[in-house]
Amino acid sequence: GMKPADLQNITEIIKIIKAGLLAGGNKAFLNGESRNDVSYSELHQHSIAFATFLKQNFPNVTNQPIGVFGTKDSTLLVYAISILQSGNGYVPLNPEWPIDRLKFIVQECRMQACIVQNSLLKIFVDTLAQLDLPFETSDIGENHTFIKIEHRPKKYPKELAYILFTSGSTGFPKGIVHTSDGMSAFLKWCNKEFTKYKASRFVSIAPLN
Repeated sequence: GMKPADLQNITEIIKIIKAGLLAGGNKAFLNGESRNDVSYSELHQHSIAFATFLKQNFPNVTNQPIGVFGTKDSTLLVYAISILQSGNGYVPLNPEWPIDRLKFIVQECRMQACIVQNSLLKIFVDTLAQLDLPFETSDIGENHTFIKIEHRPKKYPKELAYILFTSGSTGFPKGIVHTSDGMSAFLKWCNKEFTKYKASRFVSIAPLN
């Protein structure tokens, strides 16, 4: 497991995110066509609940990759925050990727689990079957399934936050490991640059990956 000192920046990230969610209070988290009725404070409550679920399922696992496979919405953000709170890192997977790319990434990072949108469940299960990886499933909420994968853990740099994979246009996709110190610095910069006005809003178009 990780020592308390190793978790310093992860704890800092969670504090920054928590402060932002609590400051949002009962305001709606999303606006536009993808809007749902989840508020900032509810987002915070949901993330704590799922982080508890992860810790119960992985009591001795930290600093390992957990996938997030689904279309971009507030629920996926809850899961990403929860993964960080559990002391692990998240790996965003794009639903538009071909199955060969999914297979490579699951295998390359030795993914320990994945949160899968139910409409994409068959694709991900087929991916694991082709890799001959044993797995267990658990229902989480109405639209997502948690899949625990029997995969030999891989050693990562301390304070893993998330992993993004390159396009692989010049060969195989390369996993870029982002640590919590870099993420913490980025969040602080965002807070400084984008919280000057209460009416400020973000336009978020890019996929999580």
